[in-house]
Amino acid sequence: MPFVSTLFYAEKDEPLAPYPPLILVHGAGVDHSGWAAEIRRLPDMRVLAVDLPGHGQSEGAGYQSVTAYVESIKVFMDALKIEKAIIAGHSMGGAIAQTIAVSMPARVAGIILVGTGVKLGVNPSLLETIKNDYPAAVELITKWEWAKETGDDLRRIGRKQLLATPSSVTYGDFVACSLYDLSDTVAKIQAPTLIIGGGADKMTPFALSENLAAQIPNSTLVKIEGAGHKMPMERPQEVAQAILRWVESPTTKW
Repeated sequence: MPFVSTLFYAEKDEPLAPYPPLILVHGAGVDHSGWAAEIRRLPDMRVLAVDLPGHGQSEGAGYQSVTAYVESIKVFMDALKIEKAIIAGHSMGGAIAQTIAVSMPARVAGIILVGTGVKLGVNPSLLETIKNDYPAAVELITKWEWAKETGDDLRRIGRKQLLATPSSVTYGDFVACSLYDLSDTVAKIQAPTLIIGGGADKMTPFALSENLAAQIPNSTLVKIEGAGHKMPMERPQEVAQAILRWVESPTTKW
């Protein structure tokens, strides 16, 4: 698994892929493994799952703004000579994907927004807990990000991912989310957009996905009933199938 400069990424290559490359951008406090294998290995597509700076195996200290993470994805694309890609983002990654689509539309073939919104509010008390008692914050996040029916095995994996990320990096991610607000510009997104929301998502409720769909002109909305915030791990097959249906749809022009 290779590096580009200081960024680690996992790649499933597909030299004859009929679609643009798919770049997977993870959410706050985790790494590329927040996207389950079923999504990282989508058939007939070149898929690149990146660790953002300071996350997973990537170097750096992380950032406290979405725009800084956007720049890191631009550097990543430039280094690999990817002129245009489908950018898929989960949660904070969805904020990054939207911002790329607004600020660099020529680099975006399409975007996929999973469990995200045009704004991502963060309770100030959670920020304080991340800073002062990271294990307690991890337990709070773990309590809220999974659907009620999710088994203990997945919860343990999610907890391990969060604990593996330095608390300062996770803190910066949640600060970035708290400052993010694309309300005034999200309607400018012209790229084909797939929006996937979970019916049982307590961190980014489905109403946020509906709001995105109402504002982005060329968008398709998919609801996964009973899914919590961690859809790419909880319900990977349904997320993968939704992506494939959208990519293969004759109404999605590549």
